[in-house]
Amino acid sequence: MKKFYGYLKPWEVSRYLGIRLEEVEKMLEREELPSTLIDGNVRVPWDKLEAWLDEEVNESSIHQLSQHLKDVEHEDVASFLSDHKNPT
Repeated sequence: MKKFYGYLKPWEVSRYLGIRLEEVEKMLEREELPSTLIDGNVRVPWDKLEAWLDEEVNESSIHQLSQHLKDVEHEDVASFLSDHKNPT
């Protein structure tokens, strides 16, 4: 069995992000998370996941991520965004 260091399996991403595996799989299918194929298996490069998490978050990405979280209402996200808008 080959070991590939620096890559996470989807269930490991699920545990790390604190969201259900099914949600991680949906995000991977929609190419919302960085991924690569290794021997036909989807893996998430650790460094790209960290960079993805460190990216500047915009309003669209907050809405997108909130859809993957249970018990998050659209109104709550809209309220959060209106309370935290950066003056431009």
